[in-house]
Amino acid sequence: MSADDRNNPNTSIVAEGLGNFWESLKSSTFLRTTLFSLALLLVAILLWRYFAERSERKIAALWVELEQLDSKEKLKAFIDAHPGKLQANVARMHLGRVLLAEGSSGLAIFDTKKREEAFQKVKEARDLFVEVAEALKGQSVLQGEAYYNAAKAEEILLGGHGGDIKRVVELLRQAAGTAPDSDFARQMNQRADDFEKNAATRTDFYARWNANLDRDLRVPTPPSDPSTPPGLPPLMPLEGNPPKLEFPPIPPRTPPGPPPTQPTEGSSKQAEPPAPASKLESAPAPQKKDEAKSPSQKSDTPNKPQNEPTSNKKETLPTPKTEPPPAEKKG
Repeated sequence: MSADDRNNPNTSIVAEGLGNFWESLKSSTFLRTTLFSLALLLVAILLWRYFAERSERKIAALWVELEQLDSKEKLKAFIDAHPGKLQANVARMHLGRVLLAEGSSGLAIFDTKKREEAFQKVKEARDLFVEVAEALKGQSVLQGEAYYNAAKAEEILLGGHGGDIKRVVELLRQAAGTAPDSDFARQMNQRADDFEKNAATRTDFYARWNANLDRDLRVPTPPSDPSTPPGLPPLMPLEGNPPKLEFPPIPPRTPPGPPPTQPTEGSSKQAEPPAPASKLESAPAPQKKDEAKSPSQKSDTPNKPQNEPTSNKKETLPTPKTEPPPAEKKG
């Protein structure tokens, strides 16, 4: 320690305290053990935090990968790559939904082979839902959905395709047991009671429905020539000369006559009936007054002004006076 440190009271107190602590640490076994234990605990906490964050990042990456799966092959590969994990069970739920939808949509067709393939998909979906429901203990929502979907698949298989109505009721009861105090449980119990009361009716319905659809009524393939309808023979040419069709001649159409003239007010004369069409056609066209006059007469008569009013009265010529013949004298 330098002279300045010795003259400084604060420095001397700190240095003295550290020296005393180090001497006691050398002599005390309990204090060394305590400090060593605290150091180990601190390292353990830091390691746990590191691995926990790493695990959370892996789990988040699995959920992201699961959301991007868009085919049955990818779902199966994901399930095989992560067995026993929650994400794998959710992927099995997705796969069961796809199989159940494909199987249900392929049942209402008149093709025996395709219907059998659809029933196989429904059976595979039923078995998958039952396995997932047993593996999802503690996940009440997913477990209830798995039991309910298994019951629906079992109901589709009724009527001679491996379905049992007692198994349907059992699966519905198990779905209700996942959430006993919920509306979902009440609906599942009501549906199970309905199946128990109407077991024979429902089994007979599915049996008759499947019997009608099991017939192979395939639609015939269309003909190669689209202009010829299916089922009709091709058109054959006519033999010999076809007969000529003769139609009677159409009479000529006569034009209608002029409309009748209506009498004006104050005139006592009645309107004459229109002349027949034959007379109208044969009658010559009337000539104008100017055309009827000779050229010499046209030059003698002065042109009347256009604004001169015309009178409706006819001009009367004076009649010549005739004298009686003289009487003969008698001899």
